Amino acid sequence: MSSLRTPTSRRQSHPPEVPDASLSGEGLIVLSALLNLPLSVALLHSELPALGAVGVGFVGLAALGLALIFAGERRAGAVLVLIGGAAFFPLGVVGMLGARKVLDRVGVEAFRAAVPVVDEWAMSSTVVIGPRDARRFRRHAVTPADFYVNPFFPRLWFALGAVFCVLGGAALVGGGSAGPALGVGGLLLCQGAWMARTPVVRLHGDHLEVKAAPLAGRQLIRYRDIVEMETGEKTVLHVRTDGGQTRIVRLPLKQLEAHDTADLLLSLRGATGQA
Repeated sequence: MSSLRTPTSRRQSHPPEVPDASLSGEGLIVLSALLNLPLSVALLHSELPALGAVGVGFVGLAALGLALIFAGERRAGAVLVLIGGAAFFPLGVVGMLGARKVLDRVGVEAFRAAVPVVDEWAMSSTVVIGPRDARRFRRHAVTPADFYVNPFFPRLWFALGAVFCVLGGAALVGGGSAGPALGVGGLLLCQGAWMARTPVVRLHGDHLEVKAAPLAGRQLIRYRDIVEMETGEKTVLHVRTDGGQTRIVRLPLKQLEAHDTADLLLSLRGATGQA
């Protein structure tokens, strides 16, 4: 039997009602600049001064983006940070994650401002689905629920990350260049941690939320705006936009366990009247 989580349970929080305990998007951007600026300055005084100058330029671009974010131009500023962070892979990913958090926050605010939330309790309660809870989802179609990825995937990322970290450590002991291997290993470990802790699909009282990867945008879709649901090799939703057009949203069902996929599809069919 499934269990409805009350607002005091460990997985009840649904952003943006409960503050995120991790660094804010702006904080991640500042941290990224603190990591990347010394690297760029070091390159300026190395045998690759041109590369260092380019690096300083991209740090400046990210700094300009952060200034725009604080000035209220959050979307434009976050895009600049994304551009600047891409030049510093893998360290730049920290700033890119911060920019994505800013963009997600802008999207959530716009979504909630468009139609006021009328069922606050339903938005804050949840039924846990996935590796954290083996119980099946058998409640009403719009009962809030979290769908996590198959636990195989975070374990795979953890294993790959550990391999790269070992290779980096071996290179460090041998006097070689350990930075790339350690950087990639750290990213893989972070990806595994994100997948283990973060639901990729969330059912709320009147809408669903999809976020398939850390750098992927959070998509918020009201059930009443889903005009068609295609199932097959890929499951896609045809969603009506404010302008009367339709957009395609792909659900990351291949990341879920089979019974979770079936439960999610059943819930969406009921919520959209396509049962």
